[in-house]
Amino acid sequence: MPMVDMYDTGALYFTEKLQDRLNSIPDYALTVLEAPMGYGKTTAVRFVLQHTNAKILWHTVYADGVAYFWNGFCKALAPLGPELADSLQKLGLPTDAVLVQKAVELIGSVRLTQATVLVIDDYHFVAADSMDNFFGFLLANLPPQFHIVITSRTVFLPEVLAGLRLKGAVNYIGTDCFLLQPGDIAKYYALCGIVITKELQVRLFAYSEGWITPLYLYMLEYVEHGKFFISDNVAALVRSMVYQPLDASVKEFLHCICLFDSFSLEQAWYMWPEGNAAGLVEELFRKNAFIAKDAATGRYCFHNLFLSHVREAFAVQSQERRNALWERAGHWHLKQQECIQAMTCFENAGNFRFILMVLSTTKGAAITGEHKQKIIEYFDGCPQALKIENLAAMLVFIRFMISYNESVRLKAACAVFEGHIDAFAGTREQKNALWMEYERLLSLTKYNNIREMSKHHRNALYYMDKPVTGEENKGNWTFGSPSVLLMFYRESGRLAAQVEDLKECLPYYCRLADGHGSGAEYIMEAEAALHTGAIEKAEAVIHKGRHYAREKGQWSIMLAAAFVQMRLALLHGSYPEAVSLQKQIRDLIEARKQYLLLHTLDICESYVHLLLNMPGRTAGWIAGGDYTGTRLMFPALPALYIVHGRYLLANGEYRRLVGMADVFLAAAAVYPNLLSEIYTRIYLAAAYHKLTAKDEAISSLKAALAIALPDQVYLPFAENVSYIADLLKQLAAEEQYTGHVRQIFSLSKKYEQGIKKILRTHFAAPKPDLTARENEVAVLAAAGLSNREIAGNLVISENTVKARLKMVFEKLAIKSRAQLQERLKDSKATK
Repeated sequence: MPMVDMYDTGALYFTEKLQDRLNSIPDYALTVLEAPMGYGKTTAVRFVLQHTNAKILWHTVYADGVAYFWNGFCKALAPLGPELADSLQKLGLPTDAVLVQKAVELIGSVRLTQATVLVIDDYHFVAADSMDNFFGFLLANLPPQFHIVITSRTVFLPEVLAGLRLKGAVNYIGTDCFLLQPGDIAKYYALCGIVITKELQVRLFAYSEGWITPLYLYMLEYVEHGKFFISDNVAALVRSMVYQPLDASVKEFLHCICLFDSFSLEQAWYMWPEGNAAGLVEELFRKNAFIAKDAATGRYCFHNLFLSHVREAFAVQSQERRNALWERAGHWHLKQQECIQAMTCFENAGNFRFILMVLSTTKGAAITGEHKQKIIEYFDGCPQALKIENLAAMLVFIRFMISYNESVRLKAACAVFEGHIDAFAGTREQKNALWMEYERLLSLTKYNNIREMSKHHRNALYYMDKPVTGEENKGNWTFGSPSVLLMFYRESGRLAAQVEDLKECLPYYCRLADGHGSGAEYIMEAEAALHTGAIEKAEAVIHKGRHYAREKGQWSIMLAAAFVQMRLALLHGSYPEAVSLQKQIRDLIEARKQYLLLHTLDICESYVHLLLNMPGRTAGWIAGGDYTGTRLMFPALPALYIVHGRYLLANGEYRRLVGMADVFLAAAAVYPNLLSEIYTRIYLAAAYHKLTAKDEAISSLKAALAIALPDQVYLPFAENVSYIADLLKQLAAEEQYTGHVRQIFSLSKKYEQGIKKILRTHFAAPKPDLTARENEVAVLAAAGLSNREIAGNLVISENTVKARLKMVFEKLAIKSRAQLQERLKDSKATK
């Protein structure tokens, strides 16, 4: 039998073609290795990168779906700065254009002090269009010195990669680069200490087809027996040459640890409490080329071929043994606060009791919309007896069924709670805490009926008059709506009463929710004043709302206040003030990492530009009208439809507007949201008027007036007078409308004066020195916006902003933004 020490079974061999491509990684922003399992993609990348001076970031993707991918991706970027990883985590899965752009912006803002390579290993497990879109955008905006290496078994980003390959902008390494020809097989075996004949080279190639994995296994057999036993059954080779020779204790250890796709020594100790876990891991690592160690993280991972076989061996263990190991793995994840992974393990163990335990102890933390189907499956599959035993978990289910709009399951969960709370065996305080949370959740089922919601809030305080602390109190109180009035104005003729309702009722909720929602009652009061033309009152009250919102960190309410102030700034003809407000609130959102409010800010900014008759500055995702990928909550949709409707009107898309009106009205009718209905019917009237459908136009306008006039809500009509002036004049002849139309035109005149002042001062024909675009850039720069913010505002690239601003400085013979501010001030003063 040959001496094993004569051979180097760990020797690595790469074809000349592969070596050339691997050495080119630092020369490309993107390198792609695309080949089936077992071709050595990961090994090749690890080998070449460990011999570079670049900073290596590594993220291996596992077959757990896109939601898990994002969590691991954020952690992989943590070495670039914990702030970056935290920001990306709080941003969440970038499912739409707004979040994709922000994620790429966050990554691009990192200052790299050395070449950095991010490896995304086994990307094929992601299988999500949202991530393809993200990486497509990231690749187009990579910061200098940043390189990405992606390994995948299947094709991804086909259009992007095809375009990059045509331009020579991607280092593409396909299956052909990994295949060993007969001569390569000879060289590989020579490195391992084995000399083979040309005839054997051809024979080995015929059976392996140049695939490195069977060639490695053939070599192990040769080292063991002194001759080749050639087979094309790779799985059988793994079993006979790699798995079967292991000691029984090592196999038992593998059964414990194979539940993880990768593992640390700490995990190994936890799963194998026999005391020698570290020794077993190191022994496996030294003797087995099918296990690798990440030098940066210290984590171990198995080759997929080997892991598949170990898991097959695990699957034939007794049910009791398998369940015990899955439960142990679940408790490990729970220790790491990885509640989704923990519940998945407990699900595999068939242990719903532990799933409910996770829900009740973590209160559903880290569960997002991507996990909706899984939560529903848990609720449906859980035995009724266990639901009855764990009412705290039922409350978590109730919260999710409300947010998922699962009315039948919600009713079932409430029936369990109400039917068994009296028999709850805990202390009186524990029982009261459950009742309090239940009442708080029930208030959500009465959303936008202020008094009905407040009944539940007061009931909750009856059980326990102290604030509830938790993540739910840190969320956006407005659900992403830019307007409190839009959320709660639900009954024509009761606007003033509903403002007073919120002022009376909100303090009860704030007591219950530790200040969540503070200031909203005054924002609604200011909005009501603005919409009825009481400008001075709106200006006074809005400051009170801002004060209370800021005091309690209610950033969504701060944004709603800023939107009111932006509209007031337009009324006064102060464009710099409107721009400054936008900048302040964007800075606040960024600083507090309230990234979902970026959608809301887009809604606000787009509407301001539409009021200025600049539809071209509408955010692209709003203009496109496809919101299926956004993370906007339903209460924000009526506001979005107001903006989209005005965009269609401004662009002359009258027939499309008529076609979309039913969608807008249906969304407005759900709670209901009267402001959205008023705006939609005004838009319809304008569209019908343009389409010369006179009767339909008058009918739509009368329908809008019928809702608005009992409360003297004039602002929606005043903002759209340019579209409906003729219709309003026609109705003014009717006594019931005369006074109201006069008020609408009066308010409209104030708006018209403010907007004309802005257009004349900031957007009129440019001064002889500056072009129109240069003038726009100059105005925004003087208002304090950064180059990036100006680019977003004008929908141009940051490089274009830099070029235009440079030209402005040259033409005006100035060298700083401070000088630019003074020059523009002087220019206005001489007008």
